[in-house]
Amino acid sequence: MGIQFSMIWAPIVLALVAMWIMSKYPLSDKDVDRINLEIDKRKSEGQL
Repeated sequence: MGIQFSMIWAPIVLALVAMWIMSKYPLSDKDVDRINLEIDKRKSEGQL
């Protein structure tokens, strides 16, 4: 029973929790573009 829980049910529950958290996080296309520009800027400056 413990192996079944840890190999089947725990990953399902954790995936559902992660999906719920991601659905509640407000992230627009504009935000994604701004984040990507900041990452590119840091890469070009050698900070990453």
